[in-house]
Amino acid sequence: MKDEKNEIISIKVNNLYGFLNHSIQLREDGSTIIYGPNGSGKTTFLKIIYALFDKNFESLFAFEFESIEIGYAEGDVLKIDKLEVEGSNELSAMAARSELVRDLPENLKKRNGFSTKFIFYIWIDDGFQEVISLFQYEILGFLKKSSWIFESFFLKEKFKKTFEIDNDDDKAEKKKIFDELLERYINHHDFYFIDINRTINIDVLKRDDKDLTDLYKVKSYANELSNIIKYAVAKSEETTEKSNKSFPQRMIESFRSQDTKEVNEVDIRNKYEKTQKEIDKIIKMGLLFRENNISLPDEDVMLSDNELTVLSIYLSDLNRKIELYTDIVNKIEVFKDIVGKKIRNKTMHINMDKGFYFRSKFTNPEEDLKLDLLSSGEQHQISLFYQLIFLAQNSTFFLIDEPEISLHVDWQRGFLNGLQKISKIRNHRFLIATHSPQIINGNLDLCEPMDMGEDYENE
Repeated sequence: MKDEKNEIISIKVNNLYGFLNHSIQLREDGSTIIYGPNGSGKTTFLKIIYALFDKNFESLFAFEFESIEIGYAEGDVLKIDKLEVEGSNELSAMAARSELVRDLPENLKKRNGFSTKFIFYIWIDDGFQEVISLFQYEILGFLKKSSWIFESFFLKEKFKKTFEIDNDDDKAEKKKIFDELLERYINHHDFYFIDINRTINIDVLKRDDKDLTDLYKVKSYANELSNIIKYAVAKSEETTEKSNKSFPQRMIESFRSQDTKEVNEVDIRNKYEKTQKEIDKIIKMGLLFRENNISLPDEDVMLSDNELTVLSIYLSDLNRKIELYTDIVNKIEVFKDIVGKKIRNKTMHINMDKGFYFRSKFTNPEEDLKLDLLSSGEQHQISLFYQLIFLAQNSTFFLIDEPEISLHVDWQRGFLNGLQKISKIRNHRFLIATHSPQIINGNLDLCEPMDMGEDYENE
């Protein structure tokens, strides 16, 4: 469940490339846009954020920056300073001569590979206070990405001598503090980096589909949506069966109950009308809803107390079954609204047997189109938005780099609006890097400019 107190509200990367300072405030409605010309570090900014929250410290060490600051809604600020510690050449040379060098990660084989150090701070009262400082090899060891570091007595003793590591108890205490920092500030946030110009691979279900084409994915997702709908229908029928079995007993108990609340006919009719609208919506979205609502007498015919009691129980049961469709209906509604408008000269359909499919508006409108006939751009958009809507966990934070590269101008104008619709039903957040006015589409209130350096400002 989303922890609003732990919500990220601001991000800073200081001294990127030695001269850029980026500071952004994230918007509450789900989408924030960062913009700037090529060379302003938009992509690197996103990759640094992703590496941190993906706990990929090996990648994080490789970026050239001075510090990162993450602000949280409850007032906390996590700051991480990156330092290059002097005097580590001896250890690097020792490691290079060691027979174990072949087991080292590539970035640790480089000159001064062991010199990088991170210092973690927390903002307390009116200033930052240091929590812990860790060398690169310690962090990688704690994350079990470099278990060799603690398995080699030879290297371990050299590390103790060079970096004054006391003992295993000291290492355990450091790991405990580090784990607590990750748990409080990092682990609760799912981040995904999307380079929209390449084959999308959110991999939210841990599927190995890095080499799959968009066409293959579209076909797979159509079949997957079919299975999702079938599962919802099966759960609804299961609930119907249980309700039907217990309905007579519950009705008798309600008649006999002495404390039964008076059932109002106006409320029953209003509830009936609302329920019928929900059923119509489910049918419209292409889901098979096997139970039709019963018909009520005209309003000039007064319902008896017993009829009102039976209808109250019936409508309560029916709404419990409808609730099982709520999530999938909301997703399908947004999916059709976004994708259906992007696929020109075709209509998008959804049902339980086929998932989603398309038909021509002009040629053989009753015949399904092969998904192969969709353009590569159309396949790409279907693949992207399906993943954002159906596959990712709720409250995922997506970092999207220059979506305009692979989007038609018309699609660019509607891109942000589509993300905002997804955010409303999935509680996702989006940080989009762009220099396209069409992507921004007048939403200047969502925009944060990137630092472009003194040379640019002096032009």
